[in-house]
Amino acid sequence: MQIRKVIGIAVPTLVFSFLAGQTPIQAAAPENKPVAVAKAKSVNPKSGKLKFDTSAVPVSAEAIQVAIAAALTKEDGARYRAGGTGPNSFDCSGLVLWAYEQAGVSLPHGTRSLLPIVMPISREDLLPGDLVFSGRSGSGIQHVALYIGDNKVIHATYASASRANQVRIDDLDGSWVMVHKAYGRVVQ
Repeated sequence: MQIRKVIGIAVPTLVFSFLAGQTPIQAAAPENKPVAVAKAKSVNPKSGKLKFDTSAVPVSAEAIQVAIAAALTKEDGARYRAGGTGPNSFDCSGLVLWAYEQAGVSLPHGTRSLLPIVMPISREDLLPGDLVFSGRSGSGIQHVALYIGDNKVIHATYASASRANQVRIDDLDGSWVMVHKAYGRVVQ
């Protein structure tokens, strides 16, 4: 498999190929591919607290490549819209679920719905395809971004004085960031 650099990020060329008039996303994620559904955490019967389902495994490298490539197709062309799930407007979790949906992985909409179903990881363990959850200082989690490697994320961000209302790539610790509160790996 060949690797192609897209804005400085290595992405397999497979996801950029066109087959018989299909979009790159259709070419990379055939319709007959089974849909994987992310597993939720289970409740510990003794403590009543949520615990991660240890039988869950991370989604495949191929699914991650397709999800990242899908998200990259929306950079600067798609707009932020609260509740948006694509294909031309997204909120932060809508972009993540749409991108993974192109890879055959079903995720829930909503940042708070995503957090319980991902494998908790540390910042040091971040790999392309992982999720970065953040929020304002002193409050809960309000935002999720898709880590694409090379210390960069792609995310749907709303307009402010310093940024446009769009899907865009930013440095992990760039000016967009609130406070990183959790990191997670998508599992099936």
